[in-house]
Amino acid sequence: MFVRITFNTAEINRIILEVAMPFQYEKDLITLGNYTQVFSSYSPDMLDEIRNAVMDGTPIGNYIQLCHGDGYKLNQIRLCLREYVDKQYINTAMTARTLFMIRSIIKERKDVACLLPYIKKNNMISIDAESLEKVVQTVLLGADISKIDFIHLPKPSIDTVCEGLKLGYPMWLVLGTRQKYSNQKLRLLMRAMALGINIHPFLEGDWGLEQIGMILQQYVFVNLDVLFQHINHRVTTEQLLAVLALLKEGYDLSFICAKDKRGDLIFNMYQMYAIGKFYKEGIDPVGIITSDMSDSKIEKKLEDILSEKSKLSGSLGKRNKQ
Repeated sequence: MFVRITFNTAEINRIILEVAMPFQYEKDLITLGNYTQVFSSYSPDMLDEIRNAVMDGTPIGNYIQLCHGDGYKLNQIRLCLREYVDKQYINTAMTARTLFMIRSIIKERKDVACLLPYIKKNNMISIDAESLEKVVQTVLLGADISKIDFIHLPKPSIDTVCEGLKLGYPMWLVLGTRQKYSNQKLRLLMRAMALGINIHPFLEGDWGLEQIGMILQQYVFVNLDVLFQHINHRVTTEQLLAVLALLKEGYDLSFICAKDKRGDLIFNMYQMYAIGKFYKEGIDPVGIITSDMSDSKIEKKLEDILSEKSKLSGSLGKRNKQ
């Protein structure tokens, strides 16, 4: 036998009031009977969260004004409090989505302490809210941010570094050099890592964007180990253009890429191409060519040598016939 139990509206309201647990807001004790009057200027979604807080006994009073009318943020704060999230991670300077992801990180038992350098007391944060959201998302996706200091990075670089970490790239190798990398250079280095290129040579000295880009474009055609044995960040775009072309031809770079005491290549692009003609003819330019010779003089020297060889070959031919 089933017994139907019915309640009238007054009875239901009485039960709700008995279950509800008021919370303190400034000088007022907020209840289901007065929350709409106390917060009459607030939006419906804020009022819903305040009502929910009374219903489940969550003390959100200190956070209501700090949410500045953001009902979703108040919702996430209420849930953080209900789930006993450590209050040092409940910060109204964060976005609501950041708070949601912090709850998720804790539920998944991932390291949340790595975020503490960016969460300060008195509802302040060390980096802007949007960047912090990217950092927290990176942690949620399982990336290790412990070796990165985001505080002094420009916002575009934070986005790029987080993107790299999420892809599994060791971005700390780049930032650990203490050089100031532009966002463009960070993205080029990420491209290099995506191609499987060893980026360590690019971390030694201040490489230009154009030089890095040229090397990435040609990496399938040349041996990069050989290339980096002979050049450094001081190579000019014009010199690099010649070096890449001559390396593709298989020429020895030892002399072509000779350097002075500062590490600068002593030959310019035109001299390099002229020296390459020596190798093409099978003639070793070492001891013949110097850096003070112009490309035209280098080519003239080659012509003289070839002419002399031709004469010598002709003379030998005549003697053999005799």
